[in-house]
Amino acid sequence: MDVATQPVAPVAVRSPTPTAGGARPVSPRWSDLRRFVTAVVLGSAVAGAPFLWMVFDLWAGFDLERRAYNSKFYDAQAEAIMHGHLWVSKNVLDIEAFKHGGHYYTYFGVFPSLLRIPLLLLFPHLYGHLTAPFICVAWICTAVLSSMLMWRVRLLVRKDAMLGIGEAACYGVLAASVCGCAVFMVLASIPWVYHEDVAWSIALTIGTLFCLLGMLERPSRGRLVFTGLFVVAANLNRLPTGWACVVGTMLVAGWFATGRGPAGGKRWAIALAAVALLALCAGCAVTWLKFGSPFGLPLQDQRWTQINAHRREFLARNGDKGYNFDFFPTDFWAYFQPFGIRLQAVFPFVTLPAVPPTIFNGAYFDQWYPTASVPAAMPLLFLLSCLGTVLTFTRNSSRTVRAMRLLLFAGVAGFGVSLVWSYITPRFEGDVVPFLVIASAAGMAHLWNAIGARRPRSRRWAVTGVTVLGAFSLVAGLGIGLAPNTQWTEQQTKALVRTELAFSDVMGNPIRARIHRATALPHYAPAGRILVIDNCRAAYISDGEDFQNEPPQYREHATWLPIEQGPGIRSVIYLDFTRIRRGESGPSQAVLSAGAYTLSVQVVSYPTIRFILSGPGIAEVQSNYTLTDHQKGKLDVIMDPYLQLASATWFGVYVFEGFLPASGTVVVHPQAAGNARPTSVVVRAEPRSAPNMGLCHRLLRKS
Repeated sequence: MDVATQPVAPVAVRSPTPTAGGARPVSPRWSDLRRFVTAVVLGSAVAGAPFLWMVFDLWAGFDLERRAYNSKFYDAQAEAIMHGHLWVSKNVLDIEAFKHGGHYYTYFGVFPSLLRIPLLLLFPHLYGHLTAPFICVAWICTAVLSSMLMWRVRLLVRKDAMLGIGEAACYGVLAASVCGCAVFMVLASIPWVYHEDVAWSIALTIGTLFCLLGMLERPSRGRLVFTGLFVVAANLNRLPTGWACVVGTMLVAGWFATGRGPAGGKRWAIALAAVALLALCAGCAVTWLKFGSPFGLPLQDQRWTQINAHRREFLARNGDKGYNFDFFPTDFWAYFQPFGIRLQAVFPFVTLPAVPPTIFNGAYFDQWYPTASVPAAMPLLFLLSCLGTVLTFTRNSSRTVRAMRLLLFAGVAGFGVSLVWSYITPRFEGDVVPFLVIASAAGMAHLWNAIGARRPRSRRWAVTGVTVLGAFSLVAGLGIGLAPNTQWTEQQTKALVRTELAFSDVMGNPIRARIHRATALPHYAPAGRILVIDNCRAAYISDGEDFQNEPPQYREHATWLPIEQGPGIRSVIYLDFTRIRRGESGPSQAVLSAGAYTLSVQVVSYPTIRFILSGPGIAEVQSNYTLTDHQKGKLDVIMDPYLQLASATWFGVYVFEGFLPASGTVVVHPQAAGNARPTSVVVRAEPRSAPNMGLCHRLLRKS
């Protein structure tokens, strides 16, 4: 008999035990709460270990300020707010800049920027270094708030039923599945603003659901205030989930207005409606100040639209909108197909699909990337959510439990925009996580209502099933987070491939099928394919992303990540800008040449500098960069004829990237300090030993 139709046996309920001397009895619920807290803390810690390693290390070396490209948006917006406006430098926003009224704006919300203002006032040197720490803070908030929500749902569904060890263990596994789910591992893998945006969205939406459930249970002024804070913050952070929080608040207000809430609940209806309206107006006001409209994004005004022909074609076909109901079949299948992961014999064994999702109905998408589906990557959360949703809508439960249907609907609404959006990516699954948390908490409570008083064997089967599904969810989350991407460095890809080889040697060399020899790189290959070029002149691994609609990345073979690069591809140059005073400028200086191609640096108006790539067959490429943290150091330059890419990083941040159709012998053009003009850059070649191609030769022997 199915659990949903199984008659519920009476559950064990403990009564307060009188104490000696007539003292007031202590509620046994506190012992249950201690057991619950212990379980969820242990579960969160199990998931937290890989999460913290990924956000602060991930084979790049432990760094509490680990950064990626586009990690300064919130910091720059915070400085703008401190100066009384919202516009940001175009050089900071790059392709993400929206031009309106002669200024440039970011579409990212102001909430994370508001959090940064006190820190930047006290510690201005933290500018550009706060994304990874704040992703971690958002994760901690999610861990705490989701655990509180689980406990509140349990109290409403199970009332005073005792919390046994088996049930507590299940809640610990559930907490681990939330904190270590595939979405959070993806967010941790790249500490940039796109992921911090989603991380805060998850935490704030779960906090809103927790507060609204508290209002449904027992409204009070304190709970109303916290509800308002969370709903406003959610709307100042990410609009799709922010609007879902507004929807949930209005639904609860309507519930109270119709007299279905607790006694005297009608007087709270107006207050909740006012909170929802205030939050909506706050989000609309910020959007109006940035783009001149309370709703929507003017995609045609984004800098990316100006330089990308595919984006312009997409907007022309779609009426300048980023959403369309024609996208629903593709979006829904990508996010909810039953087998949307890749199982492989090579470490990490479970990972993202090898190719981007299939497009249905001839829909013309903006961008789409390999994405694991929710049922396949998060099976415990998905199955419990299905159970919780069905039983919440079918069981004749208490009034408050029935009212929880409103919050389930609000959680689904948070993911509604992603199901009709023209962009498919793993991070957007973060919008469905709040729904999974509250629905799976309901599912767990209903499950133990059904089996709590049955024979121990039934409970053992339940604990075993939950544990197995939770363990698989953690493994899948880790594997998906370890999928290489364009933000990885050579050090990271080398560490991943070395780990894969170590496991492969023990398991009979299954990696052999993925290794191929070649003399050039194709523009695309499924994720995980390894190419050894020209007998170990270089080695690369594919991340499976298809850049055919992005000409610069497609031309530069961006789907391929270097594992090892041989002599003449990478160079290290020492640059010293300390002789130059603020506001000074100077002529361009050649710092490095590769065959007929030259990379130069020019002081535009210090601290703004410009990198210039020139040579036959290409239009001169220029890239401006503003020095903020360092005035001298090592510039890591790549002149790769296989990727057809010239790039440079300064203290781990990309400062230049351009198309390089060919290459040749690399020559550094040093300029000693004694011969330098007052406005010139001191250039010195750094001694660099021949690169060790040992890993490449191991791959070659196994191919």
